Amino acid sequence: MSNGNPNWDKIAEGKVRHGFAIEAFKKEMPLNKETMDEIDRWVYFVMHGIEGLKKIISDSKKSPDEELVDKVVEATNGEKITDENHVENKIKEAVEGLGKRNANKVMKALKEGKITLGNLDTSLERIQEMKQAQGNA
Repeated sequence: MSNGNPNWDKIAEGKVRHGFAIEAFKKEMPLNKETMDEIDRWVYFVMHGIEGLKKIISDSKKSPDEELVDKVVEATNGEKITDENHVENKIKEAVEGLGKRNANKVMKALKEGKITLGNLDTSLERIQEMKQAQGNA
């Protein structure tokens, strides 16, 4: 606080962090550095978004792409995540609990490059449908 005025940005950031912490707790994620780093990455994204990132880099002397990478790497504690890593991590997480046959089909499609960042949401929805069909069988 300066001059008795609340720092609304910090208050909002705390509320966002609180929401992600609750969800992590509900998912029984361990309270460790990895979980805290993951929460901070999401908080950073929610607080700044794409437009916020563009604003951060607008005054930079580096190219926007370089500056964006630097800022994101800084915000994620130095971890560079490629599109391929992101897609692979999301798919591996999604196939948990899926029958072996269907999980193998999905992982084969991933390995063959059929699942990309561009169709990730659709692929995740399809995996969810497969899980639901599996539960109804």
